[in-house]
Amino acid sequence: MIKAVIFDFDMTLNYSLKQKVFLMWKFCRASHHSFFKFLFKLPRFFGTNFKQLVRDYSHFSIPEARKIYVKAFRETEHLCTFQGKEIIKELKKRKYKVGIVSNELPENIKYSLKKYNVKVNHIISTFNFKKAKPHPMALNKMLQKLKVKPSEAIYIGDHPNDIKMGKRAKVKTAGVINILHGARALEKHKPDYLIRNVTDVLGILNT
Repeated sequence: MIKAVIFDFDMTLNYSLKQKVFLMWKFCRASHHSFFKFLFKLPRFFGTNFKQLVRDYSHFSIPEARKIYVKAFRETEHLCTFQGKEIIKELKKRKYKVGIVSNELPENIKYSLKKYNVKVNHIISTFNFKKAKPHPMALNKMLQKLKVKPSEAIYIGDHPNDIKMGKRAKVKTAGVINILHGARALEKHKPDYLIRNVTDVLGILNT
C-alpha cells in the first residue's frame, strides 16, 4: 500500500525548460563557452546536480555560483509552469505523505513552494549529499524522514536518473514523459509506470 508520494522538482513538479535554457546561457557566459554547443548537452544539464554543474560549466567557486544561481532562479521563475499545486494539495487531502528529492537547490524549491502556497512533508536536495542521482542516498534518506518502507513509496521523475535512483532504492517509479525524455528513453530503464503529467499519479494510486 502506497503511503508516500515523492517527486522530482525540475520538469516534474516545475516545468522549467525555458528557465533552464536561460540559466544555461548564464553559465556559458560565465565559462566563456559557446551557448550553441551547450544546447546539445541540455538533457545532461537537467540530470546533474549543482556541484557537478559548477565544476563542469563555470569558473566560479561553488559559493559564488550558488549566489548567482539563486538570484537568477528568482529572476526567471516566471518562465516556469508550476504543475504541482493541485496534485500536492489533493495528495495531502488524501493523507499521503509528500516529499521532494531533487538536484535543485533547496532554497529554490522552497521559494517556489512558498510562492504557490504549497507545503510538503520534507524536501531533500542532492546538493547536500556526496553523491547525486542516480545514487539512492538522498531517496533513502527521504524514506527515513517520512518513516515509510520502500514498498510504501513511489517516486515520480522525468529523467532516466530518477528511474534508476528509484529502482535502486526499491520504490515504485513513475516516469514523466516530456520533450527532453520521451516514452522510449524512459522505458529503457523499466519504470513501473509512464505518465504525461504529475496529475496522472492519482490514477496510479487509485488502481
